[in-house]
Amino acid sequence: DFEILRERGEATFEAVMLSIGQGRTTWTPLHAADAYATLVRHGRRMAPTLVRGWSSPDVPVSRELDPSTVATAIAGLEDVIEMPYGSANHLPLPGGTEPIFNIDGIKLAAKTGTAQAPPWRHDINGDGVIEVDERLSGVEHAWVVALAGPEGGAWTHAISVLVEYGGSGGRAAGPIANQVMHALRAEGLLDGGTP
Repeated sequence: DFEILRERGEATFEAVMLSIGQGRTTWTPLHAADAYATLVRHGRRMAPTLVRGWSSPDVPVSRELDPSTVATAIAGLEDVIEMPYGSANHLPLPGGTEPIFNIDGIKLAAKTGTAQAPPWRHDINGDGVIEVDERLSGVEHAWVVALAGPEGGAWTHAISVLVEYGGSGGRAAGPIANQVMHALRAEGLLDGGTP
């Protein structure tokens, strides 16, 4: 509760942490895709559909977003893929680079991220005991939320990928989102619809 944080003097710190996606932020890949789809619809929220023919009984809450603010946010998301300094632009490889997103004829935008993760523990040798060398720390969860749509048209898809303990969002989750887009195109689903 924000009021409790304010009373304890933590509100400013929490606001700064939330602004960079850290702190008490908790959401699923579905929440992420839903948030970005709502952004490109300028605040109009539609309940996500997981199973065709079934819809949530929850009434979506919409908020009108300032068009210039939405345009600025989307321009930044496009730069993440299009600009050489973008975290979803390319993978550095020995002898060169490889684009993360390699699908032509559509517009793309994305946000990559890494999320703090607790140490990973796994009984590698199967002896029933997790030894010190079977603990891995410092490997974070990899995220990417990508938007796609036909060139010159509306955004039609919001795709979210989470790779637990994957490390870098661009490096681990980005190529998976790229493959999802290739699959959508192969099924004829990438050129129309509503995100």
